[in-house]
Amino acid sequence: MKWRVLVLAVVLATVAAACGDPAGAPDSDTPAVDGQSAVASIEGSWVLLEGVPTVAGFPITLTAEGSSIGGTAACNSYFGEAALSDDRISISQLGSTEMGCEPGVMESEAAFFQALMQVTAWSIADGILTLMGDDVALIFEEEQPVPAEALVGTTWQPVSYTHLTLPTIIL
Repeated sequence: MKWRVLVLAVVLATVAAACGDPAGAPDSDTPAVDGQSAVASIEGSWVLLEGVPTVAGFPITLTAEGSSIGGTAACNSYFGEAALSDDRISISQLGSTEMGCEPGVMESEAAFFQALMQVTAWSIADGILTLMGDDVALIFEEEQPVPAEALVGTTWQPVSYTHLTLPTIIL
C-alpha cells in the first residue's frame, strides 16, 4: 500500500511539473513583445520621443510598476492606474500636481494628458513602447539611468534657497 502511495505521489509531481511553464516561457516579469504575450507588462521607466510637441529641458516620462503609472508631464508630476490585457490598456484615476510653468511647457503637458486619456492599446518592440488610440500614438524609449561616474566631480550651483523661520515657542 505504501508503495502505491509513493508511486502515485511521484506521478502527480511529474504531471504537475510537466504542466508548468516550459523553459523560456514568459512570466509576469517578462515584458510583452508587440503585445503578443498573454502576460503583459510595460513596467519600467520611459521617455517620450514622439506624439505631442515637447519643450527642451522639460521631458515627458512614464514609469510603470504593477498597475501604477506616473512620471513627469513636462511641468508637473502625474500618477494614475493602468490595466493591461494582451495589447489593450485602460488608464484611469489620472491626477497630477498643479505647478505652473511657462505657456509652451503647459501646452505640451496639456497635449500629453489629452493624448494619454485617449490611449487604448500598447506595444513594445526593440525597446520602444508605443501607446495608441484614435488619432494618438505616444512613442517612448527606455529611460537610461545616469551613470554615477557622470555625477562625480560635478560642481553644483544652487539656483534658489528658502529661508525657513521656525515658530517661537514660549513656555
